[in-house]
Amino acid sequence: MYHPQIYTPNSEKSIVKITASSVNSTMAADKKITLDSTGFSHTNITISNGQLVIASGEHLFLASPMATIVPISAGTAQTEFVYQWYDITNSQFVGTQGRQIVSRAGTVDKMRAPLAACYINTAITLELRCVSKSGANVNAWNSYPGQDYIGSSWCSIYTSL
Repeated sequence: MYHPQIYTPNSEKSIVKITASSVNSTMAADKKITLDSTGFSHTNITISNGQLVIASGEHLFLASPMATIVPISAGTAQTEFVYQWYDITNSQFVGTQGRQIVSRAGTVDKMRAPLAACYINTAITLELRCVSKSGANVNAWNSYPGQDYIGSSWCSIYTSL
């Protein structure tokens, strides 16, 4: 099976963690989803104030933050969490939206699209933002203690060399 993280020659790849703390709690429209700079390394890209600062190059950015309902008992309502990359430099959303649908009871009547993606080929500052949220409160990280099976929030960067 082809996996671009492993088999794409002539490219640099990096994984970025989404900060797993209260800074990414109780998401609302236009709220930044803070990225974690711990251990991050990529040519021409740094993380400052939870944002990606891109100096140059061609990059593909992918992101899939978690959506955990807060508190768990509020999970009976279907909750939609929509997020997208935001170009701070030019004050506009870029790329495609991602969407997580969370429901602790009943069925979900909307499709999930868990990946936000964009292509950037200029020097800008980029952040991941909540576009909208409806239903119960959600965190953009796995905020359920002891529930590691839910997964992790992440971003991936691919850069042509």
